[in-house]
Amino acid sequence: MSPATPWYATPIVLGGGLLLLYLLSRIVAKAAGVAGLNAPTRQRVTRFTTIVLAAWLVLALALSLRPVSPEAAARPIPISFPLFIGGSLLLGLGALTIPAWRRTVDAIPLWTLVGVQFFRLIGLLFLMLYSSSIC
Repeated sequence: MSPATPWYATPIVLGGGLLLLYLLSRIVAKAAGVAGLNAPTRQRVTRFTTIVLAAWLVLALALSLRPVSPEAAARPIPISFPLFIGGSLLLGLGALTIPAWRRTVDAIPLWTLVGVQFFRLIGLLFLMLYSSSIC
């Protein structure tokens, strides 16, 4: 069992989440400009992406504040899994069907996408080490 969460972990995680939200919004805004979208479409794509990312962060934080009941712990699949999988599928379908979004995603450099995924991998590794009481 993991020890109690240190007091400084919460601000670091919240700050990292807000920083990632800001950076991803800036990445999409820059890519929308590179994709050659006109100004209103570029603003719409950037605004929509920022709203979706912010909603995703708020949903994750809201679900993390709920206490885990014994009934929920006994379920094989937590309620958060279908929510996040459904959100990912909706975003994927949007990427395939909305031309402006597809052009924006195509304009994001590959090294940027790899960097974002690497950041997520570091977070996952930290959580795995923390849950095993190593870290």
